[in-house]
Amino acid sequence: MFEGLTEKLQKVLGRLGSRGTITEGDLDEALREVRLALL
Repeated sequence: MFEGLTEKLQKVLGRLGSRGTITEGDLDEALREVRLALL
């Protein structure tokens, strides 16, 4: 259970970290994915 959550969160944070600048839209998308991962 926690392994799957860890993988999903790492993927989200990896995508955010790979961008040069983070826009509000990027944050909205990332937070949406985090919320879905926690369901």
